[in-house]
Amino acid sequence: MLLGTPLLTGPGVIVTTVIFVEEYGYIITIIAALAALTSSWITLWCSRYLVKVLGKYGVDIASKVTGILLVAVAVEFVITGVKAIL
Repeated sequence: MLLGTPLLTGPGVIVTTVIFVEEYGYIITIIAALAALTSSWITLWCSRYLVKVLGKYGVDIASKVTGILLVAVAVEFVITGVKAIL
């Protein structure tokens, strides 16, 4: 649990929050943050059971899929920034 905490909160969270507040407003951003916090807490809380159910290969696949999703969000942010500059 201590290892996952710095990965959940950092500069990316601050930038994402600022962008979401500008695009969607405070209420939607707070709801999204609470949903993300809740799902992260449940995932970390149940992680030992998830590893037993998914196995090594399932965990590897989930890791790669979340990595692809992270890259997609990063690309979207870059495109939004470039559009704003132009």
